[in-house]
Amino acid sequence: MAGANLQRAYVLHLKPYTDSKKLVRLFSYDEGCLDAVARPSKRWPALEPFIPFLCHVSGKTQGLKNLRAAEIQDSTPRLQGHALFCALYLNELLARALPVGQAVQSIFEAYEETIKKLEGSHADAALLQVLLRRFEFSLLRELGFAVELLSCANGSKVINSCTAFYTFRLGFGFIPCALHEQNSTNPTLFHGEVLHAIAEQQWSSRSLSAAKRLSRLALPMLIGSEPLKARELFV
Repeated sequence: MAGANLQRAYVLHLKPYTDSKKLVRLFSYDEGCLDAVARPSKRWPALEPFIPFLCHVSGKTQGLKNLRAAEIQDSTPRLQGHALFCALYLNELLARALPVGQAVQSIFEAYEETIKKLEGSHADAALLQVLLRRFEFSLLRELGFAVELLSCANGSKVINSCTAFYTFRLGFGFIPCALHEQNSTNPTLFHGEVLHAIAEQQWSSRSLSAAKRLSRLALPMLIGSEPLKARELFV
């Protein structure tokens, strides 16, 4: 690949295209999310998700490109069990959320860091949840849909109290909740105390549960209302 314009990348999704080619969705450091046609070659390593590699793609449009070369940078990651399911979830989330052909280097770095941490966390269920929630909120923030955890839509501050309640409304944020509106079965209802814990990353079973519920309420701003298939596996 001497002289080629190489860029760091990961495979988000791979499927057959023709008898001799595959269609691959790449997440690259320099160009963001890309769709490319790859022709298997004995000179290339096997293209697999979660393995960082250097690649060269060609094509002038934001449509389908050609993967001309690939070179593995690291060994096969040690992902198994729930950690593997979490990584599959991240790939599906990125494939749905990322704009095509737009570099999002901060997200690439966050993804790379999360994949590395997932490799050694398969036995720690709480850590897996922490890693997912951090990545989801980072993704929302970097793509312009940050969840303001400590401020309400009306400009008031979220009170750090277990008796203060707030309702999350998609596209608006948190709204103070009157006493007669407080319903423990309402999935959009959050304690002010828990919102402060999430903002400060003070993780407990309670704050992790609330953060998971909040991320599922907020992510449709990026990915639409269709459920993510990988959630059926674990998250």
